[in-house]
Amino acid sequence: MTRQLLLEPGVWSAATLAAHLGETGPRRVQRIVTELQAAGWTVVRDDPGQKLTISP
Repeated sequence: MTRQLLLEPGVWSAATLAAHLGETGPRRVQRIVTELQAAGWTVVRDDPGQKLTISP
């Protein structure tokens, strides 16, 4: 999941990435993104659709 966000910045929202990974909802993706942010990663949520861009 993190790899896809790094390789394709601004492409995935939590909901679309969760669906792509076969998850039933975006909660797991959102939790992982929150954990990355807490660990010091930069997380940018672009409107519309809250597309995610992450960087170490």
